[in-house]
Amino acid sequence: MNKITIHLENLLLLFLCLFFYFQSDYSIVLLIILFFVPDIAIAAYLVNERIGKIVYNFFHSYSLPFLLLAINLIAEINPLLTAIALIWIAHIALDRSLGLGLKEEHFKKTHLQNLS
Repeated sequence: MNKITIHLENLLLLFLCLFFYFQSDYSIVLLIILFFVPDIAIAAYLVNERIGKIVYNFFHSYSLPFLLLAINLIAEINPLLTAIALIWIAHIALDRSLGLGLKEEHFKKTHLQNLS
């Protein structure tokens, strides 16, 4: 039950991010270009597994994009930052809704696999 709930919550978050993205009239081209950018972090595994896990998890944790979103919504620095944060959150939400999570001791082991 926990795993299904996590998948559904993240699917809902994905749809909410896309809804707000398109409601704000941001560029579809920007969405297409940036959506899979966080996956470039996989390249850090070429250094070694420890560095790969750290870099991958850094770019696939909700903390940074939500912080970016909050700061930009409060300070109104640049609408582009809001668009980037929404795309980033949507990417992570898609990964989590598909069962991909933060990496643990090796690339194929994620934190979502521990849920029942």
